Amino acid sequence: MAAEAIKVKPSPSYGAPIPGDFKAGMLIIMAGAAITALMAVAGSSYTTGFAAGYLLGVVNLVWLYLIVRKSLTITSEKAMRYVMPRCYLRFLVTAAIIFFTIMLGFVHNPWPPLTGISASIFIAIGSMVFTAKELFK
Repeated sequence: MAAEAIKVKPSPSYGAPIPGDFKAGMLIIMAGAAITALMAVAGSSYTTGFAAGYLLGVVNLVWLYLIVRKSLTITSEKAMRYVMPRCYLRFLVTAAIIFFTIMLGFVHNPWPPLTGISASIFIAIGSMVFTAKELFK
């Protein structure tokens, strides 16, 4: 018996939203706005850096979401060739933006933007878990 490669038909639903993605996205944006507003009210000097890092983290997650959504609609042979270069490019663009933001003096301390990026990732994970629990009840 010859082993044949499993062919997966691409899904015709590319572009269709994943259930719950709007709710998770709104939760991420509202949480970031609330944290930034609290920092601004408290008079923190790290507000701008945190907001810039949070915005960069959200854009990075949206870019990853678009890559993953497209990769789920193509065959498995093409998916790896599609995903890998885009993930490397996403990493390099994010690193370059952080580097130039610090080097050009827009942010003087690297910790607030890195905290913003980390907060966006943790809030995204939490909101996705919450949304998944709501969807599968």
